[in-house]
Amino acid sequence: MSKSNQFIAFVEKEASSGAITDDQLESIIQVGYQKYGLIRTTAIRELTKEGFVADDDVNYFEELGLTIEELENHRIEETIKNAVEDAWLPRFSRAIDRHTSAAVKEREILNLAKNILSDPKKRKRHVYWLNRGVIYRFSNGDVATNIPELVTLMETHTKEATDALYGNNIAPNLDRVGETRLADAAREIVSQFSKDTDTGFTAMVAILLGEVRMQNGEPARTPQQLAQLIDNNWIQAKTQLYNGFFALWLKYTHTTPLANADKNITNKNSSDKDIGLEEFVQKLDGSIGHPEPEVSPKKIDFGRLKIKSEKTIDLEITNPGRGFLYGDVQIEPPLQGLQISDTQIRGGGVISVKLDTSGLTPNEKHQTNLVLNTKSGKEEIPISCFITYPVQQSIQRVAFSGLSLAAIAIVARLIVQQVGTSGWLATHLTGAGFIEWGHYWQWVEWFKWPWFEWSVYTLSGPGTGLGFIIAFALLGVGTFGYWYYFFKKNIFS
Repeated sequence: MSKSNQFIAFVEKEASSGAITDDQLESIIQVGYQKYGLIRTTAIRELTKEGFVADDDVNYFEELGLTIEELENHRIEETIKNAVEDAWLPRFSRAIDRHTSAAVKEREILNLAKNILSDPKKRKRHVYWLNRGVIYRFSNGDVATNIPELVTLMETHTKEATDALYGNNIAPNLDRVGETRLADAAREIVSQFSKDTDTGFTAMVAILLGEVRMQNGEPARTPQQLAQLIDNNWIQAKTQLYNGFFALWLKYTHTTPLANADKNITNKNSSDKDIGLEEFVQKLDGSIGHPEPEVSPKKIDFGRLKIKSEKTIDLEITNPGRGFLYGDVQIEPPLQGLQISDTQIRGGGVISVKLDTSGLTPNEKHQTNLVLNTKSGKEEIPISCFITYPVQQSIQRVAFSGLSLAAIAIVARLIVQQVGTSGWLATHLTGAGFIEWGHYWQWVEWFKWPWFEWSVYTLSGPGTGLGFIIAFALLGVGTFGYWYYFFKKNIFS
């Protein structure tokens, strides 16, 4: 075996992946000289013949008017070989008719292109060499040689880029250009979002850019900016937290324990995702501030209630600030018969406060507090009521009845004094059946008010002052009833 063949055998063994890197090239050339006696130009010529290297300006695919994709889309090697032969022949024929030094060089390149592209191993090496500074070459010829170019072209050719990502064509290229961290991210994205390629594509772009973009707000490059962005896109952010998008982004863009915090939060709050997202925002930016509840009304006064009665008052809780409001509601101290419709606060809403007075002491004012416990602190809403005696209500009715009847009695007497005698009443008010009414009843003058020129009469039966006694009694009961009622009300309210 010639020294050249021994050298190529050594190179093939060293280049186990079928290609050699720029870093390996110089050391391999040194070995070719020291071990196999090949000078530099000879070593490079042998490497070029086998497709390991090529001039930076030489692309054998272009020399034959072919593309990488055009050949590699053919699965059968015989078909590829025929395509190469068909492309080589007319070009070589035109070059052979010319006898210039340029034509000789052209024929040499054409023959080399045919030799390399017809052999699958050599073709693979040449593709590697062409792409050694390329992260990805798109089918229309666009080439990404750095991360910003890759992001721009991925967003331009979204479907092709997604297929390349999930076809494991992005990660190896990132490895080849030294972007190992991004290559690992690509592999993890493909694994984690295997059934959601759109999210996987978005996650890859976000990691490549180092920023998260959402529908509302400026892109976020720091955890603090991400907290603000989440507040502006709550529903979208909730999905991205629980599908692992944020954890991946933080893992590959920031050296921070926040990615692990993400997993702990989502595991703990799997059934209440709004709380989980609020806790995550607080982890991202502890100075962003907690949601603060606003309640209406500020105090709950049931007023004066009868014993064994019920009343309900609704308390509205809102969150006029940022984030998701959550916490619990308690009655402190407990009050018998007082109940609330919910003990949890989840974003706000209405809590019904119901009071059943059956077990409360009458004629007494009762007080307690409705306490809201949230991350912003404790807020107390005072609750009060006054339970009335049943006898007081009876006294109230008696007072109204007594005064009313007494007033009617007095007014009737004044009318009679002005319009006539008992005979007039007997004649005009009682009818024929009571003509003899005046023989048994009569109006008796009781006293006069000279300054009004009025006299007060009372109805009296034979030998009695029954009418006056009844009227006077009603007037007294009514007056006493009102005094008692208002006196008690002022004392116990």
